[in-house]
Amino acid sequence: MNMNKTHLDTLRYSCLLAVIVLGLLCIIGTGGGGGGGDDDNDGLGMYYRDGDNDGYGDAAASIEAVSQPQGYVNDDTDCDDNNTAIYPGAAEVCDDDIDNDCDGLIDEGCDTNTCTDSDKDGFYAQGGCGTAVDCNDAKAAVHPGAAEVCEDGIDNDCDGLIDEDCADDDCTDADNDGFFAESGCGTAVDCDDTKAAVRPGAAEICDDDIDNDCDGNVDEDCPDCTDADKDGFFAEGGCDIEIDCDDTKADINPDADEVCDDGIDNDCDGDVDEGCSTCTDADGDGYFVESGCGDIFFDSVDCNDNNAAIYPYATEICNDGIDNDCDGQVDEADDCSVDACQDADGDGYYNKSGCGGNAMLEGVDCNDNNASIRPGATEICDGIDNDCDGQIDEGCSSSTCTDRDNDGYYAEANCGNAFIDGVDCNDNNAAVHPDATEICNDNIDNDCDGQVDENCSTGTCTDADHDGYYAEADCGNPFGGGVDCDDNNPAIHPGATEVCDDRRDNDCDGQVDEGCAQDTFTNSLGMTFRRIPAGTFIMGSGSGDTPHQVTITKDFYIQTTEVTQAQWQAAYGGNPSYFTNCGGNCPVERISWNITRYFIGAMNKRGEGTYRLPTEAEWEYACGAGSTTAFSNGPITDLYCGYNASLSTIGWYCYNSAVTYAGCDNISSYTGPACAGTQPVAQKQPNAWGLYDMHGNVTEWVSDIYAAYPSESVVNPTGAATGTARIYRGGCWHNFAQECTSAVRHTSCPVGTDNGRGFRLVVVPPGQ
Repeated sequence: MNMNKTHLDTLRYSCLLAVIVLGLLCIIGTGGGGGGGDDDNDGLGMYYRDGDNDGYGDAAASIEAVSQPQGYVNDDTDCDDNNTAIYPGAAEVCDDDIDNDCDGLIDEGCDTNTCTDSDKDGFYAQGGCGTAVDCNDAKAAVHPGAAEVCEDGIDNDCDGLIDEDCADDDCTDADNDGFFAESGCGTAVDCDDTKAAVRPGAAEICDDDIDNDCDGNVDEDCPDCTDADKDGFFAEGGCDIEIDCDDTKADINPDADEVCDDGIDNDCDGDVDEGCSTCTDADGDGYFVESGCGDIFFDSVDCNDNNAAIYPYATEICNDGIDNDCDGQVDEADDCSVDACQDADGDGYYNKSGCGGNAMLEGVDCNDNNASIRPGATEICDGIDNDCDGQIDEGCSSSTCTDRDNDGYYAEANCGNAFIDGVDCNDNNAAVHPDATEICNDNIDNDCDGQVDENCSTGTCTDADHDGYYAEADCGNPFGGGVDCDDNNPAIHPGATEVCDDRRDNDCDGQVDEGCAQDTFTNSLGMTFRRIPAGTFIMGSGSGDTPHQVTITKDFYIQTTEVTQAQWQAAYGGNPSYFTNCGGNCPVERISWNITRYFIGAMNKRGEGTYRLPTEAEWEYACGAGSTTAFSNGPITDLYCGYNASLSTIGWYCYNSAVTYAGCDNISSYTGPACAGTQPVAQKQPNAWGLYDMHGNVTEWVSDIYAAYPSESVVNPTGAATGTARIYRGGCWHNFAQECTSAVRHTSCPVGTDNGRGFRLVVVPPGQ
């Protein structure tokens, strides 16, 4: 190849320059050319990869380089180069089975029995476990480093401070739903702090035009749901409730009662007037225009179905020209005189003879403007003919009659004492008088019979718990009368404070947990309901049916008394009872099972909870109150109308149901009283759970259709699914003792009535 001279000269100078430069570099590399350097030193160093950037390298991944490359270090002691938390000198974390500090040991220095993370939030409750201490190991949201939530009163981040950095005045939770109205308070913002049901995360309610979940949308994901009549049921499907078949009328919906003879499907079940015959009761008095309709009280025809005061067996009102009792007679002579009959003071006695309606005894009221003056009244020594017998102050002494202690007994003889004609031997003490109970060991003649502590035994007064109350009666207890019902516990005695929810009769009054707000509910009608705890018992023992185990899984509230006549009148109107002279506090009776449904419907419209009849199992469980005997307070000793110590204390039956008011029944044909009937409720002692009259007064309807008992254990039984016979429980005023036990069963058709049959209710109180 031929090159010109210029190109050759250039090449020669370039080569010479390269030789000179290489020479200089060699001199620099050997310490300035002065010699003495190691022949093996080539200027390279060893570096190790630091894959997790923790400052420690992996001995298995090294390179040689003149200088430290990026991502490499000159330390080769990292035992896990993929985990930043694992390196020489790191804290050993207990219970993770990892060599955290690369010393060849796992979990050294840890006590595996004392490192607890109950809430699984990654922080331990004990120190020395490789984490900061969790100050609340029961809540995963509370741990070191957690976000502090304002105004919750909790140290969320375990730094020893509560609600730090929170401005109390700027974080508001007016509706106490746990969400604040302002931002920056540790929660999502509550878009309506006046309604606890409106908050972030709440369920969206369709067709209320409210942003329930605070997401900025109203009624999102909802179908087209219409409730034009505002009865709580929608006209469309898919709205989480049954379809309203007529959305223009609030009384027509799937939860309504079927109204007979209106030609309307009231309950939206596809059937019209199901279960009804042609029966009309336009005035709602319980009597139908047609015969054979199973009238609520008696099967008789209503002669005026436009007036609720006119029906069979109503009281005939004299001189009104109306057949009030539908017997075909107007102002019949048996009931009325020719002239007007008046009872101005309402004491049941008329102002003239021949009125045939005096409630108690036939006789003329000599003062029809004063109810305390009438035939049969007690003569009071006051210068007035109180008993209308034509005599004034008969039986009274003309001398001074003194009753300083107002106990009804006079200090002088022949003074017409109100109770027993006997002289009060201590007219300064109302507890001392003839007919008082003699109190033992007080050295006082309590009953004014001239004897002190007669018939008392001085050797049988026991106070084992030294609380000042004796286990025996008539022992002169120092703090007041009353037998100590538990002489082994000094906190239990008459007059002690009742302790709620301990299921004990602390004050020995026969009631458990009475007066405890959390155990009772009282509505505006004065109906009181007792909470009965869930439990298991043997149902049917001694009834002739198969005993079997029953479990009731939920507490329920049952009425402490039977429904009274006054409560019936206040809620429903009228009074079907046979024994109307017993008074408003007597149980309502002559009630069919069917009519209880109407009464319950009226109660449910009052807005004071949801009412129903108890199931048969609930009734027997509540009646027995934890006992295993025939009666809740003891055994049966006489099957018929004889004296039963247990039953006589808690119930009215054919032995003790004698009454003095007019209209009573004669049951002496089977050794009962010659004049007997119902009594005011809650006069006898309650059972251990505070329930009255369950063993006698009137029998009580329950919700079940009759079925034979099963032999196996059952949970929350509700009776047969189909059938006609309905069950009623308990005993009544005319029953034998054997018909009043906790387990006895009775059946009747749902239209059946009796003047010894009523009911009590169960309620779900508002808000429960």
